[in-house]
Amino acid sequence: MNQQTKLILGRGIFFLIIFVCLGVIVVTEKASGLLVPKVKDKMIDYLNTNYDSIKDQVTTEDPIYENMKYTMKVTSKKNENYYFYLYYQNKTITDSYQKDYVQGNTLLKKIKKDLEIQINEKTDQTCTVLIPSSLDDYTSIVQERIIKQENLLELKFYNIRKEFTIKNWKEEEIVKEIVDLIETNKKNDITPKNYIIQITNQQDITESFQINLTEEFLEIEEKQEIIHDIINNENTDLLKQYKIKYKALN
Repeated sequence: MNQQTKLILGRGIFFLIIFVCLGVIVVTEKASGLLVPKVKDKMIDYLNTNYDSIKDQVTTEDPIYENMKYTMKVTSKKNENYYFYLYYQNKTITDSYQKDYVQGNTLLKKIKKDLEIQINEKTDQTCTVLIPSSLDDYTSIVQERIIKQENLLELKFYNIRKEFTIKNWKEEEIVKEIVDLIETNKKNDITPKNYIIQITNQQDITESFQINLTEEFLEIEEKQEIIHDIINNENTDLLKQYKIKYKALN
């Protein structure tokens, strides 16, 4: 067998393998599509058996076959952003019910982004919204409001993280920045449970601290004294009195 014949034979075998592989893929994809009704029936049975208490509160979609696995989305009738998934692979069904439905992972991620956008639109300021608890940590009344996404900016279940750089590193200037932030939000019906504020000296960026506050900071008369104690890293009785937590950074 000469070299040219070997080359032709090698190419022929290569194209045959490619053709067979493509054929297998096509057959598999078609077969997976034909199996969707049967797989969906099994998934619905699984849903009704394992999560009977919510079966009338959710809607289901047709399973999607991808990466050798069927995935079916199960969505709450109360909110399209509140959902979880069922997975069917190797004749076994698993789900993300605990993480996405009980703990509300997918819903809370969406709410976090929405709140950040709403705050920016209302105040022309950017901030980071933190939701410190999972959905099942809240009372049923609060859960219901979160699921329905009803006026959530006014519901004290989230925290706001904000960073400031202060040019004039004095107590009164720092107090002013904090008060302006809280008052601006309050006027726009933005009422987080806590503020986590990081403040840095523009003239010396190694001089920085983080303070945890609530809206009640506005009512404290000794604001400058509090900031003075924090700048000097003094854990005074005044800070303990108002239950203000802080930490020096850098």
